Formats: sequence, C-alpha cells, structure tokens
Amino acid sequence: MENCEMAGVVRVHEEYKEGAYIITAENLPGLFLAGSDAEALRKDVPNAIKLLIKLNLGIDVKVVKANDPACLKHGKGETCARHKTNTWAALPEAA
Repeated sequence: MENCEMAGVVRVHEEYKEGAYIITAENLPGLFLAGSDAEALRKDVPNAIKLLIKLNLGIDVKVVKANDPACLKHGKGETCARHKTNTWAALPEAA
C-alpha cells in the first residue's frame, strides 16, 4: 500500500472478464472481489480493504473515497494530489 501523509492509498482496478466483474488492487495483495453485480462489488470494496489491512498489518482503519472530506492533507481542506477516481484512503482509527 502506498503511503500518503495521513493515509494508506489503495488504487482499485475494475474489469469485466468472462461474464464477471473483477475488482483488484495491485498495491494491496489479496484484494480480489468477483461477481455478476458490479454495484454490489463496489459497495464491498471499503470493507474488504479494512479487513485485509486488519488481517495483514493488525491496524484498524476507516476506509473512505480518496476525495472524501475525511481525507484531508495537512488539515487545510486540500485533498491529496495522489487521489483519483477508484482510489480509496485507509485512515488509521484512534486507539
């Protein structure tokens, strides 16, 4: 997972192959969602990211779309320049 100043950034890739939608992330090994309902899969992405980070790193995170106001750079209201469509931010939760 690529680091940002306040968050881990996960770039999600979606494709349609042999009758199924497939969602993966090159920079988050193990993220693999597949099925016939693309919208349902997209809704599962945040929970899948959260679970993988917890299992792999032992860290509790909140997962938001990268352009979500909850993911701000320096607390000044600017979103990180790395954030693009299909990009998610994993924000560490307070202990």
